[in-house]
Amino acid sequence: VIATVRALEEILERHGVRRAWGGTLAFERHGPPRAVQALDVLALLPDMKIPPIVVDLDAAGWRLLEPSGDDLAARPLELGAVLASLRGKGKGMLMLGDLVRVALLVPWHPFHWRVLDRAVEHDLGGRRVRFWSPEDLVVDLKIRDRPTDISAILALVVEGRARSRPLDGERIRGEARQL
Repeated sequence: VIATVRALEEILERHGVRRAWGGTLAFERHGPPRAVQALDVLALLPDMKIPPIVVDLDAAGWRLLEPSGDDLAARPLELGAVLASLRGKGKGMLMLGDLVRVALLVPWHPFHWRVLDRAVEHDLGGRRVRFWSPEDLVVDLKIRDRPTDISAILALVVEGRARSRPLDGERIRGEARQL
């Protein structure tokens, strides 16, 4: 997983892309350990940078994951398919790199720009990487409202207290009110 993050970080950094890692990877930074099954990165991708990024991703062996029946199929990265995915309803694309699934998400709501502004740096395998704040993870989990999300939110609250870094409840409530 770390090698996959580093590989994508190098490409996005080369192109000056503003980004922050969320999902399970950020949860591990702020909460108790859990198995990383997929990665999420919120990335501000200006249209002018997308074609060279696609070229670099393709050259590095990344593949686009697209629905195929009840499963996902890995296909070569092609600019048209990438643009359709990034501009589609999901506002992102699923990719496969080193057998790790990565959701590359583009900001579409003011909340996402605030997530990028508040991202916190942590070391990941000798590299400084920006992660979503724990408060932003809580807001995102509540938006998704999946069955396991309440237990994940509680785990973040408990871990924050255990690390003497309690979550900023007012900020969480403020974001929730704006959504």
